[in-house]
This record gives sequence, structure tokens and C-alpha cells, in this order.
Amino acid sequence: MNKNKKILNYWNSRANNKMLKCTNDINLEKNEIKYFLSIIKRKKNLLDIGCGDGELLRNLKKKNNCKCYGIDFSENLIKVAKKKSKNINYYCMDMNKIKDQFKTNIKFDYIITKRSIQNLTSWTNQKKFLNQLKFFSGPKTKILLMESSSDGLKKINFMRQKLNLKRITKPWHNLYLDDKKIKRTNFKGIKLINISELFSTYYFTSRVLNAATNKKPTYNDLLNLTGWKLPQNLIQGFSQLRLYEFKFKN
Repeated sequence: MNKNKKILNYWNSRANNKMLKCTNDINLEKNEIKYFLSIIKRKKNLLDIGCGDGELLRNLKKKNNCKCYGIDFSENLIKVAKKKSKNINYYCMDMNKIKDQFKTNIKFDYIITKRSIQNLTSWTNQKKFLNQLKFFSGPKTKILLMESSSDGLKKINFMRQKLNLKRITKPWHNLYLDDKKIKRTNFKGIKLINISELFSTYYFTSRVLNAATNKKPTYNDLLNLTGWKLPQNLIQGFSQLRLYEFKFKN
């Protein structure tokens, strides 16, 4: 069985066992959703690629009154998403084949991902996916990709090693994005605008400080919760989560 099939089986199995989150850090998940709600304007049409069970789309529909479309390669997750919301358009397909499989003339106001591209198993596949986004974009489209960065994880592990903590390893089914490759690649039909760190203060307090001060750290420890109350740019350089912003180019 190839790795892509194993990853698909993994997400189908999680859906069957009602393990629907892409991270065990529930406070982080909530703040990721809040962040998208704050930067996406009301009453816009948007496409979420790798939508999972549709939680982000349900929030955008309810709170920002967006017209929402969701794509995921897990049939089981799409079934869950459809049960939870009847007024959102969901499609089951391979995100690397959306150019051929997703039949629409819509040029979306927003195209978003949240921890989706990192499930593609090679840079070749990640680049192939990004090169297809032009077919669903127009001059006003904002492409907002919230993904894990290998550069951010390296910085976290550097500090953990200084404190004699075990390195954090990425999940077996993920290939974190490489910021340098993203910056130097000339993508087809889209242009990189910005790469920004997300929640750096929280990542430092939770993955470094809390781990160093608690023998059995949990995500709900006081230090972690305090990390959310601080400005997220107070401590910079330690977030493994990035927002990759692109725009359409002719």
C-alpha cells in the first residue's frame, strides 16, 4: 500500500472513530478558527480545500454568512460534514486532481486550507496542488493557506534541546512546508504575497516553557492558557504554523 493510500485510510479511520480534529491541541484549533473569522469578510464565497468534517466552514457560514464550498479526499469525513450542515456544498475528491474533478466556473473570493497541504507526501505533490489554484482564482481572489512549517519546528526543537527536552517529531502522515522552497518557486498563475507566523508566543510557552516546567504537561495547563492572553508577536520566531498568502497573477 502506498503512502497516499495509507494517509487516506488514516483519515477515514479517524472519521469512523469520531476523531475529527487535525490537532489534539483544542485551544489551538479554536484560535485557528477565530483567526480565519477575523480575516475573511462577510458574505463572500470561499473554497476550503481539505475541509475535513467542515467545522471551519460551519463557523464561516454561521458567523460571516459566507457561501461555502468544501473539498476533502476522505469520503468518511465528507459524510460527517454533510450530516452536520445541509447548506454547505461538499465534494469528495483528491486535492491534487481538483483541476479535472472540480467542475465549476466560480472564481472564489477566498481559497483557504488549514493543515491540508502538509498531508501531501512530497514537495512535487505540494507544488502540483498549488499550481492548480489558478483555475479557481481571479484578480480579487485571496488565497490563504494555514499550514505547518518545517522551519518553525526546527526553531522550537533548537530551544527544546537547549533545555534537554525531547525533540518534537512531525506526524508520520505530514510533510511540513519548506518556507525557502515556497519563496523561490515560480508558481503557475499565483504569486506569493507574504508568509506570516501565527501564534508564536503560544507555541513558545506551550512547546518550550510549559514542557520545561511541568513533568506531565497538558494543553490546558495555566502557562499554556496564559500564553493565549499575551500578544502573539511578543515572542517571535517559534511558531510552526504559518499563513501563506498568495494572489492571482496573469
